[in-house]
Amino acid sequence: MLIIPVLDISQGHVVHAHKGMRDNYQPVQSRLTTGSDLHEIINAFLSLYPFEIIYIADLDAIQGHAGNRSLIKSLPGYFPGICFWVDAGATPGHDLPYHGVKGFQSILGSENRLSFKDTSRLLTSQPEPVLSLDFSDYGLIGDQKLLQNPEQWPRRIIAMTIHRVGSSSGPDFEKIQTVLDLAPSKQVFAAGGIRDEQDIENLNQCGVAGILIATALHDLTITYDIISSKADKKMPR
Repeated sequence: MLIIPVLDISQGHVVHAHKGMRDNYQPVQSRLTTGSDLHEIINAFLSLYPFEIIYIADLDAIQGHAGNRSLIKSLPGYFPGICFWVDAGATPGHDLPYHGVKGFQSILGSENRLSFKDTSRLLTSQPEPVLSLDFSDYGLIGDQKLLQNPEQWPRRIIAMTIHRVGSSSGPDFEKIQTVLDLAPSKQVFAAGGIRDEQDIENLNQCGVAGILIATALHDLTITYDIISSKADKKMPR
């Protein structure tokens, strides 16, 4: 199983994401370190475990504002051994901001609400992005044709249950299983609400390829021993 720490960034700081209510996000409070500086948090994650992939959500860019591109694009220079998976929004007719840039893997989130045609164009570009299927309590956020055409999906998909993010309320297994059932030959990554070792084990039993976590790392609920016992020794890019 691939275990990927998550960083949500707004106005240059790492914030605590909670159920998608972005207007209320505050600078993260972590037991790993005292501040919310991006480099400081990355170093804190790496002191916990030698992660090879880190997921970044540029919340400002996702919401259509000026993003944190200069800050994010500088990261490979400081952390050359890390591949950064970045969701920085998407707009019709444009390529993804980090598409093909060394040290980065682009994420295409359904919450950008692109048309199925625009989404399909981006999904067929090379190197192919990771598709994030973003769910609320009510279902998929974005064009419903995405769920109706799983043959269009790339090899890696994130089942992102935004209504559980930062809540420590446990994964939404029903929505994650829906994605797994639609894409039995794909690598599916679960995100949102993962609390502890038991959640990780349950998701592993479901057949996910990996998980995205933040709060449980900051709270030290998920420790080095847990990560090292669950994580793949060779992490695929």
